[in-house]
Amino acid sequence: MGATINALAELADVDVVCMLEAAGVARAPEQPDAPAHRLLVVTRPRPGGRATAVVGASHLALPSRLARDYTHVRAEVRGWGADRYDLVWLGRAEGYVAFGGLYDAPTVVDLDDLEDRKLRGRPVLASGGPRRMVRERIDRARWSRLQREVAGGVDTVLVCSDPDARHLGVPNAECLPNPYPEPIVPAGSVSVSERPTVTFVALMTYAPNADAARFLVSKVAPHLRRLVPGARVRIVGRHDDRVARLARPGVDVVGFVPDLERELRLADVIAVPVRFGGGTRVKVIEGFAHGIPVVSTTAGVEGIPAEHGRHLLVADSPRAFAAACAQALTDAELRRRLRDASTALWRERYRPASLARNVTRIVTAASARHGSSLDVSGDPRPRDRSVVGSGR
Repeated sequence: MGATINALAELADVDVVCMLEAAGVARAPEQPDAPAHRLLVVTRPRPGGRATAVVGASHLALPSRLARDYTHVRAEVRGWGADRYDLVWLGRAEGYVAFGGLYDAPTVVDLDDLEDRKLRGRPVLASGGPRRMVRERIDRARWSRLQREVAGGVDTVLVCSDPDARHLGVPNAECLPNPYPEPIVPAGSVSVSERPTVTFVALMTYAPNADAARFLVSKVAPHLRRLVPGARVRIVGRHDDRVARLARPGVDVVGFVPDLERELRLADVIAVPVRFGGGTRVKVIEGFAHGIPVVSTTAGVEGIPAEHGRHLLVADSPRAFAAACAQALTDAELRRRLRDASTALWRERYRPASLARNVTRIVTAASARHGSSLDVSGDPRPRDRSVVGSGR
């Protein structure tokens, strides 16, 4: 989200609203480098509020995660904000449910994840039973309808990949790829460490990532150790007890680390063993930016215009994924080719400078759809204002 705010702040003064789960539970987004902006942090309402909401022209049953009463936070933002804005940029469907319609202005909603896609491929946990299956099916249908209604109620809806745009199927969808900042010193190396290391970096409390960690440790790692004796797996990122139990000889469950670049310097291969979900895997882009060979599933690289054998290696079965990791650990010429091609792709498409150009294009298009005269193509800092909800 910070990169998007920075890009908007190059175009206009920006008022930022950040909605957190509870005071002290999460931090506000990083402050933009541009000086002209204000920040308001509001507390997300507790679950169990309104189960339905008026979205656009429809009265919708909300997904369970959004069954909250946003009346208080709407009033707080309305009292804090300006009388008018030239652009409203909202994060995710919840941003629209919470703050949509507060201002008559060109409006952009950033659906960086399509929640119905994430639920569609999710394995059913045996412990959940039939009731959980029914709840998830209902939630998936509610997310699908809500996303389409949100898109119909705004000038531009953003997704982060072409597959997401095709799935959403609305005419006002635009792609905004997730950026990754330029490393001060890239962590990757053509040479491999004495103890070859395959690293998976992600927020492990997120269901697709927790499933991927279990797949990597339980299914892939045994094959990998037969192919590359002494190879180790590192699981890096905040986790709960289910992921903690994956720790065993040859598998380090590291947890949250304040210095991620140290972990990246230890990594000889970045694994992205994700089997379901939506959006763009920033962990793939991270590996590209640092010049570390990436091995991914088909689902893990979906939405990224990367080719198997050129930018990364793609495999889906446990044996094939282990073989791809082994190849990336032992073939120096392959490692060099993957590094050069993937870094070039990151430079072309996923640097913050590319994001800034896309944001300018999106703001101009949203204003035109709304019939507004807002034009950001000339003066880099017109006297316009934007309000940003929670987002990437």
